[in-house]
Amino acid sequence: MANTSERKSAGLKAVRSDKKRAARNAAQKGAIEVQERMMKKAIVAKDSEAIKKIQLGLQKLYDKATKNNIMHNKTADRKKSRLAKRVATTTK
Repeated sequence: MANTSERKSAGLKAVRSDKKRAARNAAQKGAIEVQERMMKKAIVAKDSEAIKKIQLGLQKLYDKATKNNIMHNKTADRKKSRLAKRVATTTK
């Protein structure tokens, strides 16, 4: 049986790293939500320049979230597809 103090310190380290990871994940999800809100406002205002700029940024955020296992790759693909359809109908 392993020394209990070693297991305890490893558990404490896991708790600390879990908190850091959760904070990083929440920050990235929050950034995505902010960009999505900005996109909705730009679509309502029909500002085509802002829409295209935000679309590129959102797609980049979706890809980063997928790479870091914050979002499933199929979820990101679905969101990017729906975003592209919305942008196409708005900028006609």
